[in-house]
Amino acid sequence: MAHHQSAKKRVRQSTKRRAQNRAYMSSLRTSLKRLHDGIEQKKSGEDTTTREELMKLFRHSQSLLMKCVTKKRLKKNNASRRIQRLAKRVKSVLV
Repeated sequence: MAHHQSAKKRVRQSTKRRAQNRAYMSSLRTSLKRLHDGIEQKKSGEDTTTREELMKLFRHSQSLLMKCVTKKRLKKNNASRRIQRLAKRVKSVLV
């Protein structure tokens, strides 16, 4: 347990940041899962997701990934690599 006032403050700050990071990363994972599901449906021939919906999911996922970079939740190259791979998968399905 922290004894100094500054150490107690750091505990409060880190707890708050950890909760925010967990929530944000959870929403990112959910968005990526929705995109992967849409891609799989399109690949299997189940046209329940339209081209516009798939692009909307991709743009949303891309936006969340870049926001993670600005908030220092992900490294720039990590997010860039993920976006590149997602774009490749989306393009292969839509072409």
